[in-house]
Amino acid sequence: MALIVIMVTASPFQSARWRTAVRLAAAAIERGHRAALFLFMDGVYGALRRRRGSDSAVLPSGRLASLVRSGVRVCLCGTAAELRGLDSAAFVEGITVGGLPDLALMIEEADHLVSL
Repeated sequence: MALIVIMVTASPFQSARWRTAVRLAAAAIERGHRAALFLFMDGVYGALRRRRGSDSAVLPSGRLASLVRSGVRVCLCGTAAELRGLDSAAFVEGITVGGLPDLALMIEEADHLVSL
């Protein structure tokens, strides 16, 4: 059972990279592997809880919450979030706020690393 670590640096509304990361993590879990996401730079925006009146199934927060429930470890860079004025209370439940040392440990444990 391989561990696939995916680092996401793009905003979920900026490109298809964020959606690709979520789909890749889900596919890994479906095939019996382990997956972890590290949200960095503008990638931290994907961890924000859904907005009022939005369909959570299609928004990044809904997809992330589903991954967390599936056992995917999701960690985001606290410094990147702080620099963007984001508070940890606004993030999807189950996401760890960490930093680059956490990313280093994830990479050390990883069998595969994907940077998007």
